[in-house]
Amino acid sequence: MKISFFKGLKSPIYTKRIFSGKEKPCGDEFAITSDWRIVIPRESSPQILVTANDLKKFLKIVAGVKISVVKSDSIPRNQEKHIFLRIKESPSKKQKQESYNIKCSAKNITIVGADASGVMYGIFYLEELMRFRKAPILKTQRIERKPVLETRIFRSPMAFFYHNELPDMDNAYPDEYLLKMAKHGFNGIWLRGVLRDLVKVSCFSEFGERSEEDIEHLNKIIKRCANYGIKVYFYFTEPLGLDVKSDFWSKHPEVKGEFCESQGVYALCSSTEPVISYLKDGFSCLFKNAPGLGGVILITASELHSNCWSHGGEKNGITCERCAIRKPSDVISEVITTINSGVKSTAPEAKVIAWNWSWAGREDDIERKIIESIPDDVILMADFERGGKREIDGFEHMVDEYSLSYIGPSERFSQAKKLADKLGKQVYAKTQIGVTHEIATVPYFPILPKIAEKYRRLVEVGGKGVMACWNFGNILSRNTELANWFSWSPSPESAEEILQKMAERDFGTRHAEMFMKAWNIFSQATDWFPFSNKFVYTAPMNFGAAYQFYWEKTDKPMKIPWLLPKEVKYNFKTSSMTKTEFGDNLEDFCSAFGIEQTLKCLEKMCGIWIEGIKLIKSYLQEIPEHLKENAEREYRVAAAIYSQFKSTIHFISFVNLRNQYHEEVNITNKSELLSQLEKTVKLEIENSYFLKELCVKEKQLGFHGEAFGYMYTVDKIDAKIKQTQNVLVKIKQVQNGTV
Repeated sequence: MKISFFKGLKSPIYTKRIFSGKEKPCGDEFAITSDWRIVIPRESSPQILVTANDLKKFLKIVAGVKISVVKSDSIPRNQEKHIFLRIKESPSKKQKQESYNIKCSAKNITIVGADASGVMYGIFYLEELMRFRKAPILKTQRIERKPVLETRIFRSPMAFFYHNELPDMDNAYPDEYLLKMAKHGFNGIWLRGVLRDLVKVSCFSEFGERSEEDIEHLNKIIKRCANYGIKVYFYFTEPLGLDVKSDFWSKHPEVKGEFCESQGVYALCSSTEPVISYLKDGFSCLFKNAPGLGGVILITASELHSNCWSHGGEKNGITCERCAIRKPSDVISEVITTINSGVKSTAPEAKVIAWNWSWAGREDDIERKIIESIPDDVILMADFERGGKREIDGFEHMVDEYSLSYIGPSERFSQAKKLADKLGKQVYAKTQIGVTHEIATVPYFPILPKIAEKYRRLVEVGGKGVMACWNFGNILSRNTELANWFSWSPSPESAEEILQKMAERDFGTRHAEMFMKAWNIFSQATDWFPFSNKFVYTAPMNFGAAYQFYWEKTDKPMKIPWLLPKEVKYNFKTSSMTKTEFGDNLEDFCSAFGIEQTLKCLEKMCGIWIEGIKLIKSYLQEIPEHLKENAEREYRVAAAIYSQFKSTIHFISFVNLRNQYHEEVNITNKSELLSQLEKTVKLEIENSYFLKELCVKEKQLGFHGEAFGYMYTVDKIDAKIKQTQNVLVKIKQVQNGTV
């Protein structure tokens, strides 16, 4: 499937002049003019060169100011108008990596970083100050900044999770996009890793057939990422199970573990010595062959089958005789400890991050036992929202997925953090700041006040790092930019302070307050989001106006809303992949709240959300021409979100009314139900045309990063309109008594 907007993601950051040139310094301000120079050390690293050239391009293209880059090891005291980029020769132990000091005056600017990344972030900060000022104008001041979230991991939307990613690194992570990621503050990317593809080890000699090729690709991306201060991390589900039909099992029956029927794979049993050796030696080999690799992110209870306790076993135990007599916490802790030993034997500085996803429920108090058992130098990564409690309209419910409507931290996160603190272990947060399953087929969810508050709270509770996306929700946007501002100290005094500056920059000073008000309205609207796992996993909002309506009940489950098995080839299979037809089982997603309460919540949410859209739309024509595309895009994204939830409302209403109609025997009641059905179908047809118009202009609408394809397109909406019109014809025929 062709993803049309990827080309734009790869485009240069600076393409046209933005600053008018009419702004003049005032007070203690001064202007950067063409007689200034950027001075870097003679033996500068590639990262410093990239940084200096970025500032040069920024000034030339955005501001129309041409300055040169020169190399010199000395700092002349009698010369003016220099921007000196330097790395502190002997940074103190208290000075954090990436931190920097800036001295700004009309004579000189000096940026001193604790390392090359510090210099880079110092330059980016100056560029942002100029963008906020809308001119190459700075003021006399001293600036000291340091990261409070030391590790900030993200991922490119152009990287396909369900394929081997390494051969496609140049396309998924071109240099221009790495630079964009660095400007949004990310110092790590994560790739999906499969150990048996990456290494050759003596215990399982059949593994690693393509390891040399993959390691070559890996080392290239590690080197390129280093130019932008970015580390590469592998996400691993190890020991990853193998297909039941694999020849491996005939050669190594002694390590065959628990069978996972839904995936058709056996686990490599980690209660056997060969598998333990494989994990330890394999990870040692990986880090030996890929020096500079940042670390690993370990998930031990994922959708993919790995250790024998990774699937099932909550009620009836497991059949693996070796692991059945062990506690799940012991098995998981041993896997993490073994991998940590292998990694640290070769790369003591690498980070081993243990993710607590779905540890809960497999054993009483399992999370506490694992946290207490894993080595002190393993970093705990805890889900920031999962295990949170919410209340809507008096209805209490649990948040057990990523969420932007719920800020967090959850009670579960707080408990894990408290225990880890007591044991001296670092804690990272796993969250998503672009989109979640709540609404995943738009580029970003514009509820900026909640994102700012989420990060403020994360820093407040002492989080040391963040993995800010899954394999979707990873498109750079104003959301990621805002999160970056709260990842550093000093942070903005308030969300309003930085949102005001961003709004003035992107939409103009006159209309900034209006966009800030709209963002607040959108945030308030999501307080009504009817959160449940069934709803976010199976409700039709991510298909928007492409989800089809049928006059006759289908008796099929809801279509899977995060994968497209009929259109895209994936390298794994699960039982959910059978759900490829448009179903209409409301129980799939309304059971937690009930149909009536679900509809009430969605109607309330949309009723508030539309006010923000109206506010933006009323001022679109007044936005300055050079900023109009920013404002129109904000409108299109917000309007698409509204349309997608309205489609969900219409779908629930239609199916509920249709089912009542078919069951009703009273003629008068049936007639009234038909009238309501007709009204609902007409509203959905109108809404479908509305979303179609939006996605003609906004190419990112409908794209789902995990599916790596479009849940809705113009063609898919057209098919839905045709189908819905057929339903309308059927209703009219019934009303007229012609059928």
